[in-house]
Amino acid sequence: MYKQLKNTISRNFQNAIGWRTNRKLLVIESDDWGSIRMPSKISYNNLLKLGIPVDKSPYNRLDILETEEDLLALFDVIDQIKDNTGKNLKITANSIMANPDFEMIKQVGFEDYHYINLEDTYQRYNGNLRALELIKEGLSKNFFIPQLHGREHLHPLEWLKALQQGDQETLYAFREEVWGHPDTYFNNKMNFSSAFHTLNKDHINFARTALFEASAMFENIFGFKSESFIAPRYIWDKNLEGILNENGVKYLQGKIVQLSPIPDNPNKFKKKINYLGKKNEFCQTYLTRNVFFEPGQAPKFDWVNDALNRIRIAYQWNKPAIISMHRINFVGGLDVQNRTANLNLLQILINKVMVEYPDVEFLSSNELGKIIDNE
Repeated sequence: MYKQLKNTISRNFQNAIGWRTNRKLLVIESDDWGSIRMPSKISYNNLLKLGIPVDKSPYNRLDILETEEDLLALFDVIDQIKDNTGKNLKITANSIMANPDFEMIKQVGFEDYHYINLEDTYQRYNGNLRALELIKEGLSKNFFIPQLHGREHLHPLEWLKALQQGDQETLYAFREEVWGHPDTYFNNKMNFSSAFHTLNKDHINFARTALFEASAMFENIFGFKSESFIAPRYIWDKNLEGILNENGVKYLQGKIVQLSPIPDNPNKFKKKINYLGKKNEFCQTYLTRNVFFEPGQAPKFDWVNDALNRIRIAYQWNKPAIISMHRINFVGGLDVQNRTANLNLLQILINKVMVEYPDVEFLSSNELGKIIDNE
């Protein structure tokens, strides 16, 4: 009872402050596109045999580079859903532009970091570029909108340090081309997936280079500058915002609470409130997620009704519904039922929203940012 009351107060509070609109706007922000996590079922089983509990993490159990089949299945659902203005449901696909080059890193004895770009990632892990071609097709039809998530979903300097120090679990995972360990591994340690958990000048300088390179790669592949950005695991320092501003980013996706690193203290964060429409010193606008739809993370939870309740609260406060739905929910390379079940749940949720709110409008994150800036 107490927990339910606390959740209700929290959900209302995060919608009570910030920018408002009478329109029923709905955005789906989906992180991790382009990133490798678990490269294959073989790698997964090999790590399990070594006693590494990859089965305890849904991201290691289910998350894998998207394929042509994943995108075709998603696009088939999108094609069936249109708002009252005739616009398709939209996915803001927050994209990683590179991944570790395990072969080169091994060749240099873990002394330097090397990466492969997005095209080479698809070629190496999928054997073709069909997924990238479909993403560009979805972009041309304005329903699958890539935005920037970073160069890699990885903190290379901390990862290399663990490899250089001979950490056995990190080395075992490396041999399977895996960098993301179960969360249990990271107790009191830097999480390798926190790409912008910057603790010192070396980290900040590395992050600056990574962001400039990622922005250039994004523009080269998709033909435009990314207008919005989301930091992996919602962790970033204010220095990052200036770097993003230099690269044309106007909108900062995230949750209402930003986790800011504390120098030389990897286990604690400063917490900063970023309400919807708030601007920083660079006039960048914060976009804050207020709905979470992640059935891939916990299949037994009633995600449909929970998300629908969150959407109702958002609209009661005249706020857009900004839904977090990571790529893990859309991929079936490790378990096809994961993709099938979650796409079905997404259809159920959106159909319920459309029945209850027939004037709902589908937008991407950068489109929402422009509406906020222009009103």
